[in-house]
Order: sequence, then structure tokens, then C-alpha cells
Amino acid sequence: VLAPLLYQAQIQGVSGNGRRNIEAVLQVTPLSLFRFAAFGDDGVTLDGANFIDSYDSRNGPYDLLTNSGNEGDIGTNANGAGAIILDGNSLFVNGQLSVGPGVADPESAVTGFDPDQISGEPPVISQPEYPMPTVQIPEGITCNPLTLTGSVTYTLPSPGTYCFSRLQVKAGATLTSTGPVTVYLTESLAFEGDSTVGVVNAPSHFLVLMESGTQVTIEGAVEGNAEFYGAMYGPDATFSIAGNADIYGSIIGNEIAVAGSARLHYDEALADVDILSNEGLVALRSWQELN
Repeated sequence: VLAPLLYQAQIQGVSGNGRRNIEAVLQVTPLSLFRFAAFGDDGVTLDGANFIDSYDSRNGPYDLLTNSGNEGDIGTNANGAGAIILDGNSLFVNGQLSVGPGVADPESAVTGFDPDQISGEPPVISQPEYPMPTVQIPEGITCNPLTLTGSVTYTLPSPGTYCFSRLQVKAGATLTSTGPVTVYLTESLAFEGDSTVGVVNAPSHFLVLMESGTQVTIEGAVEGNAEFYGAMYGPDATFSIAGNADIYGSIIGNEIAVAGSARLHYDEALADVDILSNEGLVALRSWQELN
């Protein structure tokens, strides 16, 4: 190891009686964990008049006409029938569906598949398994419950790392931050009513990580007119998103169910967030032949 993410390797090649030794310097670029509007390790269900697309918060707020895109991808590691379920006459995915590895006919893993509801070309692909890294809470941090009610606004100072056992944001309340923060959760999360959670102009500044090994169930968690601006990740979490909820960012979990008129807008700026990176790109920086 020459430096963080910079490696030196010696490689020997043999061809017939010839032998050569090469020394190479390799650079690893971490990929963001948040590369989907929604990704469920064991499955994703869209059941309603759902609308999924993308935008780039670096270009301003979401706007269907001036700041929206076709990167609202939905994915899963599941590869059997029903890996992704589409059960809504008015739903539309402005992006691509991705199912787990080894599916010769990817469309066969999508229940209710209708090509008119998917903009991607091809509309469904089969990809290698998407790694789901564990989440470990930093040592020395205390995790207490937090409930916000009424018209209160609770602002987390930035930069900062926070932990809550149970986080509940009720109708009219707002949870935000002054800049980049990481929020850990150990038990449960619930947003409801007209609540707002996250950083409106920069969802990449509000990251919610749910502890691995703890079953985090979010039932009716993001409903009503709730708005979330950020990225949520929990390898064991079950997400239930309903009502007229708007998600601006990304949600990655074990199972994801989207119902009602809920809308997901993937923030393309999250492609630059490498916290808990699950994969990386390797590039050759230099090489030389050794004697």
C-alpha cells in the first residue's frame, strides 16, 4: 500500500521459455453505495400511482421541466419471479429496473411488467450481486430516542455524527442540519404527516445509516405529505413508503414497498458520496518492467 486507495503490485508473466516481471501502481476509486432511487436486497414493490425519476441538486431544486432526469433506477439482488413487483396502473419509472445475477430473461423476474411504464432501454437488466456492507456505530457515541412534534424545527450542527435509537418526526415538525451529517439508527424510524426531514438544497448532506444486525422496520414511516431529502441505508431494514410522500435522494434496504401516490426522485449528486462504498473502480496509474 503506497497511500490510501493507492497500491503497488508485482506481476509475473510466462510465455513458453520467456518470463517477464512487471511492477504496477493501481488506483482504486470508491463507488457510491447510493446508485439507485430505491434498492431492496430481497425485493421491491411499487403498488400505486408512483412516479420515480432523478434530478441533480447541484443544479437547484427538483423541477419536472427544468431539473429532472432518467436515472430513477430501481434494483434488487433477488433473481426469482416477483423480485420486483409492479402493481399500479399509473406508475412510471423514468429509469431502469435491475434484478439479481444470472437471469437469462430479466423481464421474467418482474411481476406485472409493462414496458410502457419503464423508460430504460432495455427496461430490465440482470446485474452481478450488489454488495450490502454492514453498518457499525462508532465507539463512544450514545444512541437516545428523539421525537419531534408540532411546528418545531430541530437542527443538527455540522459537521457531526449522531445516533438515535428511535427517531420519530410527527406532523408539522422538521429535522434538518446546517451541513453534512451522518445519522445512525438502532431501532426504528418514522416520518409522518407534513413533516420534513433532511437538507432541502443538498440531500447528500443528510445520510441515515441503520445498524446491521438490528431489524429496522419502517411501517407507514414516510406517509401523508412527508418530505425526505437525504439518503437512507439499512441492510436489514424494511421500508414502507405511502401516501403523498416525496423522497429526494436514495433508499437502500432489505425490502422496499412504495404505495399510494408516493414519489421518488433520485439525487444524482449522491453518486459522489463514497461513505460505506460497496464497490470500486481500479485504474492503472503506472507500470515498469523489472529486471
